[in-house]
Amino acid sequence: MTDFHNMTEARAQTIIDEGIPSEEMLRELLILCWHSSQVADSFFLSHTNCTRFLVQLAEIAIDEKDYQGDAPPAAAYYLEKLPPPMLKDVADILLRGFPVEECGHNNSLAVAIALSGVEGGRTKVQGAYENDFLNTDSYEKAIAIYAKHSEP
Repeated sequence: MTDFHNMTEARAQTIIDEGIPSEEMLRELLILCWHSSQVADSFFLSHTNCTRFLVQLAEIAIDEKDYQGDAPPAAAYYLEKLPPPMLKDVADILLRGFPVEECGHNNSLAVAIALSGVEGGRTKVQGAYENDFLNTDSYEKAIAIYAKHSEP
């Protein structure tokens, strides 16, 4: 296991050292993250102020190119962790592709959409829940976030 972990961390560091990653390399970093790369995890958590990077994450999360695999749920995971003001920059992308057919990361996407406070998001989250794209916990979390946006 240690050899695999070391190889994973070395590959993540190599991608990061090459500079701003292409979409393909960003996907690979997300996959490495999903396989417990702390180097990749630190990279994603430290780049939340770069709009171009966030747009790439959102595009990967909605998976319109139908790559499937580990990159879209990993992207959704990181989007859900972003501060709400950062999510406003990618809210339209998330709404465009939500819910994602046949995937398990709609729950994270619903929360990210709610955190963004984007208009129309509550309706999309409600529809996704009614069509069994979301679990109850994520739906209730997203609706509670929208309720907080409505408070004076």
